[in-house]
Amino acid sequence: MPVNLLISHIPDEPVLYIVLGLCLITLLVLILPFIVKKVEENLELFFVIMGVCAVTISGLWSWELVIEALKAPVVIGTVPVGIFQVVLVFGLLIHYFNRSFCRFVLTVASKLGWRLFTFLLIFLRWTRKKRLNLQWLHALQRGWAPS
Repeated sequence: MPVNLLISHIPDEPVLYIVLGLCLITLLVLILPFIVKKVEENLELFFVIMGVCAVTISGLWSWELVIEALKAPVVIGTVPVGIFQVVLVFGLLIHYFNRSFCRFVLTVASKLGWRLFTFLLIFLRWTRKKRLNLQWLHALQRGWAPS
């Protein structure tokens, strides 16, 4: 989306109610997830609502903004996918398969024993982290580093 479309709507001088409203939204985003259990449980919806409030307070609504938000690409493998769609799909998967997943994890843990299960979780996480660190080290040895 061309950025110039939105910049023309931004006033030259700060508008007090916009600044105060955006500061309030920032404080709510930083504090409420830690204080209110319902917000923590529905974090994605909370962020969408706060984003809508921020755009409304700023007065920057446009069709270009809505379209860009719906199709903003995130590359998964080699496939570009919109972040909105990813959050929606995974949110629905977690919502509908949460009990099945928990039952599966508890079944595996009880069959392996909690000590072995915990060890395997930590070990797998550690080896993955080590593998990533080794990939980074090999990239540095080849003279490449991301900017």
